[in-house]
Amino acid sequence: VNRISALSGNYTGTLRIATVDSFANHAFADLLSGFSREYPGIRVIASVAAAQEVARKVRSGDADIGFTFGIADEDILARLFTLHCPTRIVVSRDHPLADRGKIDFEDCLDYSVALLSPSTNIRQELETVSTRAGARWPRCIETNSFSLLQRLALGGQFVIFQPEYPGASGTIPTDRLVFHAVEARLPAPTEEFAMIVDRRVHQSAARTCFVDYAKAFLADLGTPS
Repeated sequence: VNRISALSGNYTGTLRIATVDSFANHAFADLLSGFSREYPGIRVIASVAAAQEVARKVRSGDADIGFTFGIADEDILARLFTLHCPTRIVVSRDHPLADRGKIDFEDCLDYSVALLSPSTNIRQELETVSTRAGARWPRCIETNSFSLLQRLALGGQFVIFQPEYPGASGTIPTDRLVFHAVEARLPAPTEEFAMIVDRRVHQSAARTCFVDYAKAFLADLGTPS
């Protein structure tokens, strides 16, 4: 029925989309809003999960499309679009580190740090950096909520680490936060943000519509790889 409807331009169906919290807190709402305006007959069910959980949902068939980090092409998963998002040190404009020209991992240890949970790629990168640098692990607050992480940074006390998406701003105005490039002994890790699907599953008309729309949307944010 969905295919017959699509022949006349009346696209219908249901899409289940899983995304990491940081993208949900960034441009995901704009993506869904624009898609819904163009394809009002397609129902979207969106869920937020950790990066590896997003991949699991796509593999298991619990999600038709995923937006996540650190997932390579494999026999099951295909990356349809990739954005390179550098990791940034982020503080509020009134934080003592806001006006520093260069910041490395050791500089951050003198302040309270808020971190994503250990299951996230960015947290694992930071643990590797800490071990290689022989630095002490910071006193910190851990959370699985990216929006809470940014709220803590806005309070002026905490240093956070996050991938910097290109283009459109998130739910918190970026003019209230300062994004510092990673310097010195801390390498500048780059997160690979990707739209993924299960290559074994037949591509429905609804999924084709969303994939094409999302590719154009993401291309406007940055340069695909």
